[in-house]
Amino acid sequence: MMFDIYAEAYATIVLSADLMPFSASDMLYLEPAMRIITSSWMRRLWTFQEGAMSRNLYFLLADGLKNIEDLELQYPRAASESVIASTARLFYTSLLRPRASAANRKVNEGLVSSVYRAIQWRTTSRMKTRGWQ
Repeated sequence: MMFDIYAEAYATIVLSADLMPFSASDMLYLEPAMRIITSSWMRRLWTFQEGAMSRNLYFLLADGLKNIEDLELQYPRAASESVIASTARLFYTSLLRPRASAANRKVNEGLVSSVYRAIQWRTTSRMKTRGWQ
């Protein structure tokens, strides 16, 4: 049911204690992007689905909500000014954005590869679930 919840919701707000103390208005692209990719939210496995399926993804920062798409609009300028912008941009591409609608998404080698790259460093605290060992 999680897929449907996130895909049908108008917006998802990420509340991460390691992001909330920082203000986006004081930072350009690189710092908020790097803070997001190194946040505990990006390291948890279940949040991958939350981020990848949400139509509108917001991060709560000290100065309010920051839309992931608004932050992404700042990437071209950052890329022209810094060689680490592409590394910082991993937060965005790790969430499979821009993504096709669920109806148009096809399972192919590229998608499987993208999902693998996006989840390879994520962890779970629940290693055992019913029926899986």
